[in-house]
Amino acid sequence: MGSETKKICIELPDHLVDFVETFSRLVAMTPNQLLAHILKYYYDAFKVGRDSAILEQLEERVKKQVEKLLDEFTRNYRGHETHIVKKFTKWVIDNAKKLGELGENDIEEFLRLYSMERSISSSSVSKYRRLLKKFLEYAKESCERV
Repeated sequence: MGSETKKICIELPDHLVDFVETFSRLVAMTPNQLLAHILKYYYDAFKVGRDSAILEQLEERVKKQVEKLLDEFTRNYRGHETHIVKKFTKWVIDNAKKLGELGENDIEEFLRLYSMERSISSSSVSKYRRLLKKFLEYAKESCERV
């Protein structure tokens, strides 16, 4: 809460006025301080809910941008291994990584995790690595254009 204050008047039923006056004395606060303290919890909860809704909207927008980029790349690259790019972009989104900041270390981490779950030949891993590098180059170029 900021240091600026405004005065508001509220009408409460008698039993609530009695409660606020009695309880505020028990907790060594003025009635104003007690009500402000109680309202702050509601304000914080409201703010968290609002912020998480904004965050969800941003995440959805990023997801749509990544999916659009993936669609453009797979249309331009007609190779058979584009499924690996789809898996990679899902991994990027799931791990909240920033597409424009990805590098070869991220490709290696993804391929290591991907290979652990499957039996993949080293030649396939090499093809996937080359394709993912092309995708990252394409993504970086797209980010620079925007």
